[in-house]
Amino acid sequence: MRVKVIFRKKQAVLVEYQDSHNVPMRVSVQATKASMEQDGTHAEISDTALKQGIPYGIPWSAKIKSVTITGEDIEREMYKNGIWTLEDLQRNPQIVQGVILSATIDLSRSIAQIAKEYSRKE
Repeated sequence: MRVKVIFRKKQAVLVEYQDSHNVPMRVSVQATKASMEQDGTHAEISDTALKQGIPYGIPWSAKIKSVTITGEDIEREMYKNGIWTLEDLQRNPQIVQGVILSATIDLSRSIAQIAKEYSRKE
């Protein structure tokens, strides 16, 4: 598979590729497993070597166990922001983004805490 080379250091190469769901993934692999292209920004690596690579980045799905945002949470924030009817929403459509942010404030705090804890381990 052709991958993008992010960083190379002695015996390891950090590479990025798209998984089967078209999600970018990064792994560190042995430099000997990567056939570097002339430009140095890409390489060819076997699927087996990619699967054996060391995952890079915070494993968000494992760290964020469960998040529940209910209809009641959204309703409360809509009312707090004066959105009671379609007409209210049409007058101020951008408010929905603020409502979503308000309803997910606990999730935002959890993400920041996870990132801080993870960075201490590195």
